Amino acid sequence: MPRKNPLSEREVAICRRLLKFRVEVLTMTRPAIARRLGMDSGRLANYEFGRVPLRFGLVDRYARLFNLNQRWLAEGRGAAAPYWIIPPKILQEIRSDALFSEAYDEHLQPEFGESSSFGQFALSVIVDSVPPAFTNAEDEQFYRKKTLEHLDAVFDETPMETRGKLLKIILNTIASFCVENSVAIAKYRETGNSRRQKNPLTHVSESANQDSVKLQMANLLARLNKATTRRGMKSELAKFIGVPLSNISQWLSGEREPGGETTLQLLKWVEQQERK
Repeated sequence: MPRKNPLSEREVAICRRLLKFRVEVLTMTRPAIARRLGMDSGRLANYEFGRVPLRFGLVDRYARLFNLNQRWLAEGRGAAAPYWIIPPKILQEIRSDALFSEAYDEHLQPEFGESSSFGQFALSVIVDSVPPAFTNAEDEQFYRKKTLEHLDAVFDETPMETRGKLLKIILNTIASFCVENSVAIAKYRETGNSRRQKNPLTHVSESANQDSVKLQMANLLARLNKATTRRGMKSELAKFIGVPLSNISQWLSGEREPGGETTLQLLKWVEQQERK
């Protein structure tokens, strides 16, 4: 006689959505995801198959790393991305060992409600990808506020069926900007003087130009093809990104176009190879 699962139907459903997200959205192997999370694949399998309930701390780390939307995970409603940025004051109130479902009901659902949080997600990508260039906290706060308002306004006016395309354009534009300015960005991050120096990253609007995006992507692919000429390097790159080898071949051939976050990872890898 099969043993009855001690988890509630809701907890099992949440766990199964985590599995669905990995397989259908990320298309990544369980070992690759587990490695990024700092756990073994057997433990991750226990979560994905509903043997162990998901805790808030793990979900928050997973969601941040892989752009998982917490409302979709908790309720199965809306899109599987983007990740909701949780305000620090809310984050401090949630215990990492609390059940994710309970933390969501008590803290996240009341905070975000039906909000798309698109502006917050896009803004987080911009802030994380490009070093800040503000001389004081007041200027930075004003910039964040105005940028968030603008991004949310654009998203609200975009038809539901084309929002995914808009998000892809924004991510690819940011990625091409980072490729174009990789030297300056690396210098900023190494010196730690980004808030005290004059920002050398100019002409941001040029990155939004479609021809510029294509040119920078072509340049990155050329560097990647050169770096993967030696035997075994494509496999090494696939392992670094955490994707099947076939994905690497399709990207390098131009058959498929990598997403914004993946493009940044490809850039990081090729820069590491070029420094060797």
